[in-house]
Parts: sequence; structure tokens; C-alpha cells
Amino acid sequence: MGLVSRRDAIKGALALAAGALIATRPETAEAANGDSVVAGSITIGASPTYVWRTATGYLGPVYSQAALNWDNGAGAHHAVDGEVYALAGAAGAGIRGTAASVGQFGVLAEHKAAAGTALRVNGVASFSRSGRKTILKGRSGATVTGLANIGTGSLILVTLQGSAGTGNHVRYAQRVSDTSFKVALTKPASNTVSFAWLVLN
Repeated sequence: MGLVSRRDAIKGALALAAGALIATRPETAEAANGDSVVAGSITIGASPTYVWRTATGYLGPVYSQAALNWDNGAGAHHAVDGEVYALAGAAGAGIRGTAASVGQFGVLAEHKAAAGTALRVNGVASFSRSGRKTILKGRSGATVTGLANIGTGSLILVTLQGSAGTGNHVRYAQRVSDTSFKVALTKPASNTVSFAWLVLN
């Protein structure tokens, strides 16, 4: 085996020293209650962590509030809790999620237990892929247009909001294209009637 040069010997020694230093370096310390939150670290506290956006500073009119590890004092715990106190009529959301690519989710609700509830809504629920449409007297159906991404696997749910005549009901709801579907009655409506619709998937 050939002789090792002095430069190579120094480089080798430095590499060994650096490896030993990395191996013995302690792990990053956890932040405790009252400490600053550091990216990439773990923060442990006994109280919720709040972030407020206000107009006049602390305890002023609150526009929005985000809380981590919040509880209501009665045993209900929330990992993330968001609230909006915007001016009347202003748009806002307690929690907003968006996704940019197909296959991603703006919001994913998942429960680890098979019988658990993944999503619960208290109050009115609004869906962009839902609405009402009118079937005029004498017509056998109507077409809903102007939608997006109605796939062959989409579920189209339709319910009459009144009577279309004795023995008259929805015969089918069928996808026409990526942007429309039609609803057909069993026979022409004896009076003008509307139906509610909802597209899933």
C-alpha cells in the first residue's frame, strides 16, 4: 500500500472529527410553555397558542383568530380552531383550505375509527354543485347547464320540490356532458314544478 500524503492524512482526521461531533451532538431542545415557536421544532405547552389579527392591537376589535390545541373547558379539544369576527356582510372563513392539482384535497376529514364521524356540520351547509331548477307545465324534464367536471362516475341526486301531477315522478337524472345533466319525468308535468339537485364526486 502506498504512502498517505500529509494533506490526505489531515483531511481524513478532520472528516473523522466532524463525524464524531455530529454523532454526539444533542438533539434540538423542545420549546416549552412561554418559549418562542421555532420552525422544525416541537413546542409543548399547557395552554392554547393564539394568533390574532386585530385593527387596534391586543384586546381591540378582533378580525380573525387562530388557536392551536384549544379546548372549551368541558373536555372538547381541537387541534386547530379558527374564528372570524369580520365586519357584517364581509366574506370570511374560520378555516380555508385550497389545492392546486387533481388528486389533492382542499380539506381532508378523516377518522381513525371505522365507525367514527369524519365530518360534522353544525348549521347550514352550502355546496357549489347544488341548486334548483324549474320544469314548466307540459314539459317532461329540464337540463341543468354551466357546471364543471361532471364525470361518468359522478352521482346526481334529484328530488322534486312539489307535485308534477298524480303518478308523475323523476324517471332519471342523466349526465349529458362534462358541464350538464338532464332530468326526465315519467310524463309531462301537469303544473310547473321545481326540483333540487346535488352532484357528488
